[in-house]
Order: sequence, then C-alpha cells, then structure tokens
Amino acid sequence: MRDKGTESNKRSETKGGNFLSAFCSVLGTVGVIIIILLCLPVTVPGFIGFNIYNVESGSMEPAIKTGSIVYVKSIDAENLSEGDIIAYNLNGMTITHRVVSNDTENKELITKGDANEKEDMAPVRYGSVIGIIKLSIPYLGAFFVFFTGIRGKIYIMGILVACFILMMVGSHLKDKSKYREKNKNMAG
Repeated sequence: MRDKGTESNKRSETKGGNFLSAFCSVLGTVGVIIIILLCLPVTVPGFIGFNIYNVESGSMEPAIKTGSIVYVKSIDAENLSEGDIIAYNLNGMTITHRVVSNDTENKELITKGDANEKEDMAPVRYGSVIGIIKLSIPYLGAFFVFFTGIRGKIYIMGILVACFILMMVGSHLKDKSKYREKNKNMAG
C-alpha cells in the first residue's frame, strides 16, 4: 500500500521543479530577446551602410534633439540640396547641420544649425562630408554611447551570460524532473 502523503509530496516536488524549470527558461529567454531588441537599432544599420552618431549639442533643435542618434548614409556631396541635413567632419568633431547652399563650382557647402542665428563661419569642403541624415531617434544617444563603450559591452555580455545560465539551469531542472518521473514510473 502506498503512502498518500509521500506520493503527494513527490507530485508537488515535480510540479515545483517544473515551475522553477519553466521560470528559469522563460526568464533567460526573455532576457536574451530584450538585449537583442535593444541592440538592433545600434548594430543592424551598420551592416546596411549607415554610420550612427550621437547628437551632443542643441544646434539642430527642434528638428534633431540633443541626445538623439542619427543614421547617416554616404552621399556624393554634389547631390546635396538646400534643406538637407548632413553630418560632416570639422577639426576631429562630427557636426550635424542643415545645407543652406551647395556651391558645386568651389565644391563646398554653406551650412547652418537650425537653432543658430547665423550660417556657419566656414564653408564645408566636399571631402569633409560624411553623409546625409536619413533618420534620427530621440533619447537613444545615451544608450548608444553606453553600448558602444567598453563598460556597456561588458555589462551586456554579463547579462547575456546570466540569461544563458538561467536557460541552462531551466533545462537541467527539466531533465532532472523527467528523470525522477521516469524512475518513479519504473519503480511503481
């Protein structure tokens, strides 16, 4: 004759093991998915020919807010028109301003930040143009800077490792639960 209390305890252990197994697996999987989704906006565009920059000044507000990221696509500077927003190099800095005019004869652009009262003091040589802004996303700049820095990469790798460990623990608990169930069936 079987002891009903012992059988009930074994059943609840199996259910508890199944719950913990599922919880670990789901938590690990959700964590990996969240990390992937957070990283997509700053990784995928690079594979399709975009450069990504963090906007650190308010010279283009309200069109492009401080703390935005901008997606820049290479373009032949001759094809730029008045009103295009471009990124260009100036003394080692990346500047994002609007084209006021394009002097194709002298191969230079006159630019201006939307929030600035006057045009930029020096024209932009064609060779300094990185490209045209195709998209800006507000508020992602801080994440972009964090993610592309060494500390951010370490944190993200640590979180991914933790998520994979959770998934492995979940799988181990599931296998252990199945093993117990199999042995219980063979004994009974």
